[in-house]
Amino acid sequence: MLLVFWVLTPLQSSIFNTGIATRSITEDIGTSSVLVPLEEQTSALNTNFMNTGYGISWLKQKLPPFTTADSATLPFRPIKESKPPTVTETWSTIADTYSTTLNCTPAEVSLEPLGYTFSDGKGCSISEFSMAESYTSAGAADYLVIYVGYYDNPHSDWALANPNCTAGHSSNFLALWASMASSIPDRPSYYSNLTAVFCQPTYHTTQSRVTVNASDGAVLNVIPTGLVSQAGGVGSVFNTSNFEYLIGTGIQSEDARSNYPDTILLEQYPQLTRYNLAWPVSNMVGFAVSLNPSTVADLSSTANLQRAFEKAHQLLFAVAVSTLTTSVGLNSTALKNVRTGLRRDTLGAIVMVRTISIIVEVALVLVIVTTISLWWASYHRRSNLIGDIASTADVMSVVSEEIALSEEFGDDGTLTEDMLKRKLSTRKYFLRLLEDVSGKNRLQLSPKSHGTGELPSTGIAEDEPYYLQNREMFRPVLPRELQTSAGITLIAVIVGSLATLVFLKFWSTKQNGDSLRNALVNLKTDINRVNITFHQPDNPIYSGKLSAYHVCHTTRARMGYSQSPAMPSTATRRSTKRQCTSKHIDRQ
Repeated sequence: MLLVFWVLTPLQSSIFNTGIATRSITEDIGTSSVLVPLEEQTSALNTNFMNTGYGISWLKQKLPPFTTADSATLPFRPIKESKPPTVTETWSTIADTYSTTLNCTPAEVSLEPLGYTFSDGKGCSISEFSMAESYTSAGAADYLVIYVGYYDNPHSDWALANPNCTAGHSSNFLALWASMASSIPDRPSYYSNLTAVFCQPTYHTTQSRVTVNASDGAVLNVIPTGLVSQAGGVGSVFNTSNFEYLIGTGIQSEDARSNYPDTILLEQYPQLTRYNLAWPVSNMVGFAVSLNPSTVADLSSTANLQRAFEKAHQLLFAVAVSTLTTSVGLNSTALKNVRTGLRRDTLGAIVMVRTISIIVEVALVLVIVTTISLWWASYHRRSNLIGDIASTADVMSVVSEEIALSEEFGDDGTLTEDMLKRKLSTRKYFLRLLEDVSGKNRLQLSPKSHGTGELPSTGIAEDEPYYLQNREMFRPVLPRELQTSAGITLIAVIVGSLATLVFLKFWSTKQNGDSLRNALVNLKTDINRVNITFHQPDNPIYSGKLSAYHVCHTTRARMGYSQSPAMPSTATRRSTKRQCTSKHIDRQ
């Protein structure tokens, strides 16, 4: 009973708890969108994708589905979709990711009477490059940042396209940074603190394990596998020349009719005014400044200047790839590049606490073992009873043969309930043990004499059963479980359990919620620290003193003598001094 009420009953409600359950299903996953054909990308990709990049870089908007800040993946989904995905469901598979990097080298700079000459040393140079004083916004600017793309357009202030830089360098661009404070007084368009780099983008297609949120396509993780992509290069599916023309000039290369937001030039001046940059600036400068993890002054470093424009180039490329994707249809048979993937869902569920369930199972086993042991002991224990009157049928079997008792209930039609009650109120009966001539024992219910309580005369014949008057049939037998020693043991166990609970509660309250287990662990840590300090060979003279001081200080703080060692009371200082003096060890 103690196990049932003190162990099983409290712990049964703790077996189950609410928690998070993860369900993983291996399924076939296919690409659900592809890039539009190359010949259509010139008209399909317009300046609107830079508006998306502006919202992401400056306004912290969400990235498009299946897109990160530095890569893009063609959308995919499981072949079997029985119901809309939940917000916690994820899809994971091996997919081709599209990305880009920049390879930048410092430019060769020379001063000419009509301006700068910048060369990449590989056959591309631009001369008579002038950064006139009028470009500095009336001298209020602190820095000058310029992006010079290859393609020329009336909307561009500079371009690399010239006889000294052929179309073979059309993917290159020139990035400049200068400090306006370094302007040479007699030549205001020249700067003593100038950084110039030529950069060439490289486009990659790699296989990666991509994990996305199934509800909105947000990319959660991209892990490169190191495997070579089976698809062709980026140039075979993406028009890089059109993309570089757009980011360099800010406008489409073709005069095609389209919606007004898709044709206007993106202006980022409202966001750039607080950076005190010289005007004018191109769109790539705005993206580089917004995505730059450091300050504008730090762009004087070649590595920082490359990193800023690389982040801008990667974001715009990922957004451009996402813009050019088109769905292959809702039919699962139309999915491309089908491969094995993982569909994982996280659900709120009722979970089983394994530790508690093991305790309950052990308690149940103990209950079963103790129950069987109790039955075996009870069954084999000596008993003076010849029968177990456990039912109404057993009682009727005892009184059914008693004629005298049956006559008490005799009714001639006039017996009422009150009459029977008055008639039996003065009667007393007792059980006698009878043994017949065959030696078989049985019980007999006999009445006592009226008023005297004497046993009536039996008048039993010699051949009838006789009363066993001399047998000790009324001596009580006290079971061991009801003896005084058993009761004292039970009470001691209950009182000890209650005392333990009270002690643990008192300890936790005194230690500000710290459990006894944590206190023992801390004490063991202190002992180990003392042992380690004593065995340090580097300073055998003072190690004992330092460790003893540490133990005294730690003990003082944990026993609540002082929360702050700087302001102890007088009694605390004296007590602590005695303790530390007694523990002080000098190993000289």
